Amino acid sequence: MYHCKNDVLERRDTLQNGHAEQINGLIKHHFIPIVKGSTVPKIRGELKRLIHVYNSERKQERLLWKSPVEYEQYLASGNSGQPLELHNFEPK
Repeated sequence: MYHCKNDVLERRDTLQNGHAEQINGLIKHHFIPIVKGSTVPKIRGELKRLIHVYNSERKQERLLWKSPVEYEQYLASGNSGQPLELHNFEPK
């Protein structure tokens, strides 16, 4: 059996910690039901898939209804007037 550590956040108010709640919801509703009772390689594969979907396909209101990858490409195009900091969204 594998054991996971759950780090508790300082703030207990979900309204003040929307980003963490969003990630928790994704894990709870899209990841755990798929991998329950799975092997470690299957869990790793599903996690990689979920990360790809979140970063490349899932549109977010706060990113002008773009995915994180699309939003960074938008920033890189110079059309936003925002400072640019690119990330590698794909797991190694």
